[in-house]
Amino acid sequence: MKRKELEYIGVIDMGYEGMSLLESIYNSFPHENIIYVNDPKRSPYEGRNSEDILELVSASYEKIKNYKLKMIVVLSDTICEHALDYLESLELPVINVVDILTRTVNKQFNNKNILYVARNSFLETNIIQKNIKYSHLYTCEGDNLIKHAEEKNVKTGESFSMIQSLVKPFASKSIEVVISTSPLITMYHTEFKEYLKDCDVLMFNHLINEEINKKLKAKANEKDKGEIYIVSPSIDKNYLKEYKNKCNRFIRKYKLI
Repeated sequence: MKRKELEYIGVIDMGYEGMSLLESIYNSFPHENIIYVNDPKRSPYEGRNSEDILELVSASYEKIKNYKLKMIVVLSDTICEHALDYLESLELPVINVVDILTRTVNKQFNNKNILYVARNSFLETNIIQKNIKYSHLYTCEGDNLIKHAEEKNVKTGESFSMIQSLVKPFASKSIEVVISTSPLITMYHTEFKEYLKDCDVLMFNHLINEEINKKLKAKANEKDKGEIYIVSPSIDKNYLKEYKNKCNRFIRKYKLI
C-alpha cells in the first residue's frame, strides 16, 4: 500500500520536546502509523506574536494534511496557547497536553500539594495556574532542565544534582505531585522522586496514550505493522544532519520523509 493510502496518528510539535514521546506512543500502538511534523529551525516560538505562530502551525499542518489522519496530537504547550482554535477547526479529533494536564490534576490531585515545573515563558501565561482548582500550587522555572535533556542523558550525577538544587526551596512544602507541560521535564521522574520522597510525577506518555486510545474510533489491523514517519523540516544538508541527530537521540527506528 502506498504511504498516502495509510491512516495516521498526526503529531504536531515545536522544538524537540515532543520527540521524547513518539516511541512511547508507537510502543503502545504498534499497529498504528504515526506521522510527526515539527519546525525546530524556527523555534523557539516564544516571543513571536500569535499571528506568526498560527502561520507556522498552519504551515506544519499543510505538510501532513493530505495524509489520512485519524487525529492530531499537539505536544507543544506554546502551540496550545496560540493555535488550538485553528487546529480544532479542522474537524479532526485533537489531543493537547494542556487540556490533558489540567483535567487530570483537577480530577485526581485536587487535594494535593503540587509543584509545577515548566519553561518560564509558559509559566508567565498563567494558563495552567488559573485552570487548576487548588491553591497549593507551587511553580518553578525549568528551562535548564529542558536544555539539558535535549542534549544529555538523565539519571546521571549531573541530572540528580540539578534536580536537588531545583527542589531545595520546596523541601518544607510537602510536595505530593510534580507536573509539567514539558515532556522532557517528566524524564527526570527518578530524580524528582529521590529528593521529594513519596511524590508522584505525572507522566505525559501515560496520559497521552490513554487519550489516544479513547479517540481511536477505528483501530489498525493487528496484522499490520505501523511505522514512525518524520517529516523532514529542511533541505539544507547541515541542518538536516543536526535534525537527524536529535531524532536518533529519542527514537530508535523511524523513516524520514
